[in-house]
Amino acid sequence: MSPESSFYGFKGDQMLDTQELLQERERFFKFADINTLPVFCGDERTPVKQGMYIHVFGGVGFQAYNLGVMQEVVKPSSVNQPFEDLVVAQISPLQTSNVLAGVHSDESAEHGDKLNAHQLLGDFGCGYLAKRGPIGLLIVEKADLIIAETKILRPELFRGKVDDRHAAAVIEAQQRLATRPGFLTDGRTIGLKAIHHGAPSMVVSGSHSAQEGIINLVSDTSFDNTEANVNGRPTYDHDQWAAMAMFDKVRNLYPYDKRHYDIACTIDAIGTMKALGVETIAARR
Repeated sequence: MSPESSFYGFKGDQMLDTQELLQERERFFKFADINTLPVFCGDERTPVKQGMYIHVFGGVGFQAYNLGVMQEVVKPSSVNQPFEDLVVAQISPLQTSNVLAGVHSDESAEHGDKLNAHQLLGDFGCGYLAKRGPIGLLIVEKADLIIAETKILRPELFRGKVDDRHAAAVIEAQQRLATRPGFLTDGRTIGLKAIHHGAPSMVVSGSHSAQEGIINLVSDTSFDNTEANVNGRPTYDHDQWAAMAMFDKVRNLYPYDKRHYDIACTIDAIGTMKALGVETIAARR
């Protein structure tokens, strides 16, 4: 499935044609069934022992956080649980729906190639969980740019002023959650609590090096990190189609507007990429 040649993305705050970026990486996208493959992070590094998996920033943490954002949009200041509890609350419903969404760390934090659940203190090698507060504050700081990029990358999501107001409310919700006392604990606490409640885990190796990121909208496909890194094309991939498929699995529990949830998730994915140092963001369709 080839990306549309007319589709544009962003490099920093400049709009550009991302056709070449997408074409260079198209061969690394493979078939991925959300009911058979686990869901881990959009991290670009090489998995140590894990084969193909679906990429959603923060794994199970992404759905937990963005459902919290939607709750804050609908009812400001209503999220009174810590983030780690929101994460735990998503594990069982997703697994009941045949989705194994987990968390990851890296060899540096784990001092080895296996996630050490007995190591209670220290770093956790997932930027989405470990830097959740700074990511939210960066989204607030760069709100105008990120909303503009969201509209360029996902124009189909915006149909009028109601959607513009929703995007602004998402930014306000991000600010409240990023600064709410007691909401965000450290990344290791969040990751280990998820594992202790049945979330799968894996470890990646190496250092961050990618400056390109892709928001993947093509259903049932994901990025092969191992093959891409062997060929010198490290790339952050966020499978937004999978994030929406995960939402569908629990939608009876969270009756939010699906398109507005999509807007919130896309804003969060773009902000996460920027916080991780991504310079160029494209959408694959």
